[in-house]
Amino acid sequence: MMKYFCTTILFFAALSVNAQVIVDHTDMPVSGDIIYFRSANNLNGINYQQTDTAYTWDFSSLSSTTNAVDTFVSVNSTGMVYSAVFFQATSAQPIAMQTIPMISITDGYNFYKNSNSMYSILGLGAKVNGFPVPLKFDNQDVLYNFPVTYGAMDTSNSEAHTNIPGIGYLGHVVHRENVVDGWGTLYLPADTFEVIRVKSKVSYYDTIFYDSIGFGGGFTRNVTEYKWLTDGFHGPVLQITKQGGGGNNITVKYYNHIPTDLSVGSINQGSLKVFPNPASDLIAIEIPGPVDEAILTVTDITGRVLTKTMIQQQHIVLPVSQWQKGIYFVQISDSRETYCGKFIKY
Repeated sequence: MMKYFCTTILFFAALSVNAQVIVDHTDMPVSGDIIYFRSANNLNGINYQQTDTAYTWDFSSLSSTTNAVDTFVSVNSTGMVYSAVFFQATSAQPIAMQTIPMISITDGYNFYKNSNSMYSILGLGAKVNGFPVPLKFDNQDVLYNFPVTYGAMDTSNSEAHTNIPGIGYLGHVVHRENVVDGWGTLYLPADTFEVIRVKSKVSYYDTIFYDSIGFGGGFTRNVTEYKWLTDGFHGPVLQITKQGGGGNNITVKYYNHIPTDLSVGSINQGSLKVFPNPASDLIAIEIPGPVDEAILTVTDITGRVLTKTMIQQQHIVLPVSQWQKGIYFVQISDSRETYCGKFIKY
């Protein structure tokens, strides 16, 4: 029986290596998510544009410079004006705003709608000279159509316009072209994921007219986004954004799980054997060495602790059937060292 069980695990593991991951609406951010990233400004010569089927992207040499956080909040928490306009949105994300001469624009939000068929931006909002101003798109800015499938292509055009008393006119136009151009394995400095990649070419055209001086104008920003998505993670595990205009104006952010307990002297990242992986009901955890009153901790991608308990054995069986679909991280620490691993719950 055990031989059959192990053979079955190896069979499905082999299949997973040679198959696309399936990304759908359950893999998108939800209200309450706080997702931690690292950012980098040097790709160390990595050819990030290369792609193919069953491809391997090796970003393990990335050197992070700062920490970054993606935070998603409920639409109601953004205020009455926005919640009335974006009542169909499922979450909102605080964003940095572009600087515009003679106007103070602060406290920006993107408003997202997650449905079974697509994940999109309904519009944005910000305080203009201290007053909340919603900009709702006439058509949704579609980030992903579901399921995300290799070879899929789509285009969306979105625009919003508003007149602001005492200031003038604001316009925001977005043209997006998406193509799912590859799938395979992604190596990051501390993690490995099976991924599918989406490349987006985005053109933004912003217009402003000042009533006080009877003058205005518009400007265009062209951006190319490369996003690596995986099953069970709420958003890209790696995103590279290239601004237009030539040069090497690139920003990089990637997920990097760090053990929660860094007080021990030795950290063995990825050293735990966790199987079956992916799992639906039970996981077995095998520790490579003896432990003495160790602490077993399991967290989700946001850092939320699912279980934390003391163990003394090298082999543990853990029920996971009640947990939501996603990626989970296992950490076992004693007074000498920390062992780490991860698994996918489906």
